Amino acid sequence: MDGVRTLAEQLDGAESADTWFGYPAQKHAMHLFQACTLIGDSRAAYRAQDDGLA
Repeated sequence: MDGVRTLAEQLDGAESADTWFGYPAQKHAMHLFQACTLIGDSRAAYRAQDDGLA
């Protein structure tokens, strides 16, 4: 998950746009929240949820 977080932080412009082909920070936070929930890491899940809401 750290690798994906690093890649997502490097996206900009059209890459991070909220479109079919973009991957915006809010979408990344939602995916991270789901992954952390599935592995039982509630603290990380709540952090990801807070990031998505910000």
